[in-house]
Amino acid sequence: MVTPRGESRDLVALIGGTPPGPLVYITGRLDEEDAAVLRAAGAAAPMLFSTELLPGATEASTRHGWTVARLGDDISAAWEDAVSARIGVGDVPR
Repeated sequence: MVTPRGESRDLVALIGGTPPGPLVYITGRLDEEDAAVLRAAGAAAPMLFSTELLPGATEASTRHGWTVARLGDDISAAWEDAVSARIGVGDVPR
């Protein structure tokens, strides 16, 4: 179980009282074909992090309900991007 800490990581604001569902880290390439088969299974706030999003992967993932963020050197920045995207703030993904 992942537990956020610090300011601006309030999951209650993000998802209410519903468990968020899948949180997926891909430490490699994610292409459009693989992204198209990922299913969030009705989760309240499924989040997908990848170190390398190939063309079409973000669009294919978001069509299935995923919030997508690029995973770089700063994991907390990727988390901020995903949370901001989920609540509709800022420009993401990077």
